[in-house]
Amino acid sequence: MRELEGAERIGNRSAWFYNNLAWLLSTADDDSIRDGKRAERAIEHAVELMPNEPAILDKKAAVSAELVSYFFDGQSPAQTDDVPD
Repeated sequence: MRELEGAERIGNRSAWFYNNLAWLLSTADDDSIRDGKRAERAIEHAVELMPNEPAILDKKAAVSAELVSYFFDGQSPAQTDDVPD
């Protein structure tokens, strides 16, 4: 994680940087890297910089799926009785 934070501090912080960071944070197999909330912040930066870029909007969908999965503890909403209002 330190490497990611260092890259963000010194990186050029382009839409593609945030797009790739969001993808990594939302899809990493390593739970010490996977972080839906940070992925959400990263993809929001990417969308702000390039709001109409299809590849970035695609990653936004992946981040949203990670957040839903986290909320439902890895189950799909259909597999649980805990559906939010």
